[in-house]
Amino acid sequence: YTYQFMEDHDFFTVSVLPPDRKQAMAVCGTKSGRDMDKIKECGLTVCASQTGAPFFQEAEQVLVCRKLYAQDMDPAAVLPAGERAILPFYGAKGGWHRIYIGEIVEAYAK
Repeated sequence: YTYQFMEDHDFFTVSVLPPDRKQAMAVCGTKSGRDMDKIKECGLTVCASQTGAPFFQEAEQVLVCRKLYAQDMDPAAVLPAGERAILPFYGAKGGWHRIYIGEIVEAYAK
């Protein structure tokens, strides 16, 4: 679900939640927004940056980034040290992610 947001918008955010939000991080990192309302389930509040990119009010730190580069991951490019960790993980899931590189244009901290 995140993929479509990343493809449709020029900016993205990275929200660093505090340690007491570990359960919310687990839900957000493992469940799809297509299947559930993760924000409501985790008790998070969405705010907007100056660019309009969404982030979580509860975050300790937020980076707002402008997309500069996108490329699909390629299993042939995995270095030998990563084969044990990366290949089984993605192989089991049946797909590869897209990598995005962004320029930090805003930063917030509590």
